[in-house]
Amino acid sequence: GYKPTEINEEYLRAAEQGDEHAQFELGLLSNKQGNKTQAKRWFLKAAERGHPEAQFNLGVLFYNERNHKEAEKWLLKSADKFVLSQVVLGELMEREGMMVEARKWYTKAAAQQHPDAHFFMAQLCIKEGNILEAKQWYIKAAELGEVRSQYNLANIYYQRGDTREA
Repeated sequence: GYKPTEINEEYLRAAEQGDEHAQFELGLLSNKQGNKTQAKRWFLKAAERGHPEAQFNLGVLFYNERNHKEAEKWLLKSADKFVLSQVVLGELMEREGMMVEARKWYTKAAAQQHPDAHFFMAQLCIKEGNILEAKQWYIKAAELGEVRSQYNLANIYYQRGDTREA
C-alpha cells in the first residue's frame, strides 16, 4: 500500500477515523522523526485494533524505555503473527534472567529461519558454557547470512586451531 513520507492531512484524517494502517504508518513516521510520544500514541491506536507490526513497535518502544511489563504485553500479542516479536521476547526474557523462557522464544523464531534467533540462541549457549551447541546455532545463523555468527564461528575454529575452517 501507499506509504507516506511525511505526516499529511489525508493520513491524519484516515488515522483519526480509525484506519489502523494509517495509524501504524503515522507511528512509524513519528518514531523516525524522534517523536516517541506521538509514535506511541499512533502505535497504541493501531495495536489496540490488532495490527501486529504496531503491537511489535509499541513493545519495542516500551522495551527501550525499560518498561518490560508493557513490552512483554504487546510483544506477546503479536508473537504468533510477527516473528521478530519472538526474537525480542527472547531478548527480554534473557535480560530478566528467565533463560528457559528466552530459549523457548529464540527456538520458536529459529524454527521460522530467523537469523537473529539462531545467533541469540548461540550466545545463550555460550553463556551457559555449551560451546558445542553454540557452534551448531552459529552454523545455522551463518548459513542464513548472519554476519556476527560467521565471525564468532570463525573465532571458535581459530581457537581450536582449525585455521582451515576459520
